[in-house]
Amino acid sequence: MAYTRILNLLFLSLLLLISFSCNDDDASESDRIDLLDCMGLSNIRGAAEINGERRWLSLADVVVGEGAFEMIYQFQVGGYRSDCSMYEEVFITFENELGVDPTGTYEIVNRNDNGIGVATGGFGSRVDLGTDRVDLVSGTATLREVGFFKYEVDVEAMTSDFTPVSLSFTNEF
Repeated sequence: MAYTRILNLLFLSLLLLISFSCNDDDASESDRIDLLDCMGLSNIRGAAEINGERRWLSLADVVVGEGAFEMIYQFQVGGYRSDCSMYEEVFITFENELGVDPTGTYEIVNRNDNGIGVATGGFGSRVDLGTDRVDLVSGTATLREVGFFKYEVDVEAMTSDFTPVSLSFTNEF
């Protein structure tokens, strides 16, 4: 079993080299903040709601991988606050049985307790050069596959330092 887990991690590491850009057809160009003013980063097409605030994304990745017995869906989204004061990102991983529709609500567990039918993840924020990252340890995450590489994700979670985190987006990767 440990050998299978190592192979899965190696496979997912290779898949991390593949990154798909995110888009959001409902996003209005006129509403975007110019992320070139935010730490010199450019925004990509797409938006998400992180902790109740709409963010134009500067990071949006999904990796879908197949293990020996499971499918793994890893999402990472992040963006600056509208005043460019802080960058925040949420990453979430869903594991479900191979060949089964991933749509559903998953319990968020500590990353050491990962497995089929649960989700794990983390939350990071950055004001200057440093990044504070903490694990998501409880809550729920809902994944809906609504098209070819188009997903809806909703997260209501608590971090290991008792910070509430919410994430909501619908994007095509």
